[in-house]
Amino acid sequence: MKKFISCIMLIMIVLSAVSMWTFAEDNPEAVPPERRASYLIEAASCRLVCSGRSLTASCTVNATSTPDKIGVTSFSIQEKRNGDWVSVKSVKDQYCYNVMNYTGGLTYTGRKGYEYRAVANFYVKDGSLTDTGSEISSVKTISNT
Repeated sequence: MKKFISCIMLIMIVLSAVSMWTFAEDNPEAVPPERRASYLIEAASCRLVCSGRSLTASCTVNATSTPDKIGVTSFSIQEKRNGDWVSVKSVKDQYCYNVMNYTGGLTYTGRKGYEYRAVANFYVKDGSLTDTGSEISSVKTISNT
């Protein structure tokens, strides 16, 4: 008899959990919405182009609407040394105000045989809301020839 009651109780718990889950999906007001990955950032990119030993890095961030402040907290070209990425050229806290996008650029002359990448840390502020994001470019290697 105890096993029977235990089984009935377990079935009731499972059914009530499923019904609450269904209710929450059908009624979005019943559950507060989760914060999206980004409220203010629509798109962001970071690219590195190599021509001979010349490296050109660019980064762009686009906002979903016109924010108060948009830009990068840091943007750098990094060189791989002994397995670690080391910044060889960088800028910090570069912003534009009351525009929907920001574009930044860096140039650097690399060393033969070394690997490079670009890293951008984005920042957007609109009123009391802030949003951040990071992008890393593909790795480029300077030819030994």
